[in-house]
Amino acid sequence: MNEKIIFPAGQEAISIDVHSAAPGQNVLLKIEDSSNSDNFKEATVTTTATGAWEKLIYNFSAEDSNKYDRIVIIAAINNYQQRRNNLLYRQHSILYSCSC
Repeated sequence: MNEKIIFPAGQEAISIDVHSAAPGQNVLLKIEDSSNSDNFKEATVTTTATGAWEKLIYNFSAEDSNKYDRIVIIAAINNYQQRRNNLLYRQHSILYSCSC
């Protein structure tokens, strides 16, 4: 991204639509500063759907606004076999406020 992520007041979240093969998959979303990879924030959400699309919402805070310009998504973070067998697919784009 060309600019930092800005979370408008009351909208301190990033949502993604995923196709979940099975419930119980931990999906990590990490926002980080591309100039300093030690500066980051992570949130994990667990899927609940089976063979369906669902929206995962990652909550952040107003203090996280204007600090990060990179987003990393890791599906089935704690289980390689689960990630291999039940890969999640992103649909559409990540929603956040940016004048990129």
